[in-house]
Amino acid sequence: MYYAVCVSECPLNMQDDMMGNYDDKCKTNDDIPSCTAATALYDTQVSMGYCIPTKEDSLEAYAMIQEEIEKQSGMGQYIV
Repeated sequence: MYYAVCVSECPLNMQDDMMGNYDDKCKTNDDIPSCTAATALYDTQVSMGYCIPTKEDSLEAYAMIQEEIEKQSGMGQYIV
């Protein structure tokens, strides 16, 4: 299940104390009753009406996932 909300602008990485400032830009729902409880792990940008991670953050996350799979099973090299 994906927890998602409607936003007036795509969020940036919110691991800092920025969430309190974002509550007015988010429409809550049953799954996410407050936007201050949500986090954005990556900087995002609009693509086809959705907020998706930026190219730079996507490449960084992909490299991290590939490295972890390689450590655990040696199969990371086969992920394209």
